[in-house]
Amino acid sequence: MDTPGGPLADPAALLGADGLREALAKVERALLAHVLRRHAGNVSASALRLRIHRVTMIRKVACYGLYAQTSRRRGRPPGE
Repeated sequence: MDTPGGPLADPAALLGADGLREALAKVERALLAHVLRRHAGNVSASALRLRIHRVTMIRKVACYGLYAQTSRRRGRPPGE
């Protein structure tokens, strides 16, 4: 999964002034974005690939603001 210049290219740089929680969030967001791109924004297919529940995937998409990368709600938060 690690690609040149990706989030794990320099693990020490992930921490910076942030702690472990923030570093893990950066890695999780990058992974979610990558999988969404690979599945053309299909949340259900991405959730299956990650082996997480679809609702969990939807929550994570909302948490990280990845709406623009989903095929269903391109650029719009839920409720709009």
